[in-house]
Amino acid sequence: MLRKMDEGSLQEALEALAPFIVRNLSSEESKDLRQVIQTWRSNFIRRFKANKCSGILKRFLAVEAVWLGTEVPIPARFLKPAPTGESARAKRRRVCHVSSGQKEEPDILLLGTAKTIAKVGTPRSAARAKLLRQMAKDKEKAATVLTMSTKWFKKQRSLSAREGLQSLLELDLTKAKYNTLRKISRAAGHNLFPSYNRVVEAKKECRPPANAIQANEKGANVKLSSLLEHTCRRVVQHRRAEIVANFHADQTLTKEATMIFSWGMDGAGNQAKYKQRGEKPGFVQESHLFVISVVPLQLGNENDVYWQNPKPQSPLFCRPLKILFEKEDKALVLQERESVLQEIMKLRPLRIIIDETLT
Repeated sequence: MLRKMDEGSLQEALEALAPFIVRNLSSEESKDLRQVIQTWRSNFIRRFKANKCSGILKRFLAVEAVWLGTEVPIPARFLKPAPTGESARAKRRRVCHVSSGQKEEPDILLLGTAKTIAKVGTPRSAARAKLLRQMAKDKEKAATVLTMSTKWFKKQRSLSAREGLQSLLELDLTKAKYNTLRKISRAAGHNLFPSYNRVVEAKKECRPPANAIQANEKGANVKLSSLLEHTCRRVVQHRRAEIVANFHADQTLTKEATMIFSWGMDGAGNQAKYKQRGEKPGFVQESHLFVISVVPLQLGNENDVYWQNPKPQSPLFCRPLKILFEKEDKALVLQERESVLQEIMKLRPLRIIIDETLT
């Protein structure tokens, strides 16, 4: 393709080859690969000019034989990895071929397989061979092994993301400690704990809607109605199976229930200072913290209790309503108390659809 050695002919040749090189690639991948080609072209032109080959291709090929023989550094994502072993599909074909060609009894095949496995020479292969020999000799023992293995697999239950979050909070684990505990569990053959990313997603679901939260440099607060609604829905979701069973037992489609909360406020001093800038000096009092929180206690009615707070005094059940960087005093307490009471007066009954036929 290169009839003469100059920059224009090289560019023309590479432009002609580019569509064949970047085909079946996305626009972004095509752009990256074209950049690799352009870099190689620039190196080619620079070396050609430095060697002063006067447009003679043979001379250039002789002088730069070593460089031209090196591989172009193409990003790894464009290279298809070499197969590391026999694919699962190939293994299935081989199994089908072997099983179709064997006319021996199943017990003989088991003994032959056990003998082949034992040749590996590892403790695990020896144990597998022993198990296969016992299954070939005693069919009742084979049924027992199958029953025991089924029960064992049923016991291997993994925690849900919500249960993983509960463990993390109750044990006061950091991310590093949680991942270490999960790694130890997996090394022991128990995939008990969910991934940390799933735990983070479960934690986000515990938050009220983002549009109900207001925050500034002086503090943060959430609308009381939104906080209580979110809490009620989470409790009903947690106890959904028990509530649905109660509906079916009473043969009813609608029930009324009351969610009981307690709320309070408290202040704390001597907090760490981080020199946050405010609108004006002294506007934010970082050394003081004032918190109003809500605690759910019980969901039920006169006849049934659907949920009971197991630890009413635990800080894990406190839902922050307002956090302020202000010093607690009588005026502030009365002001915030009146604000909360006004929000309580505006509360309205909440309707939750448990199922399309149950409310």
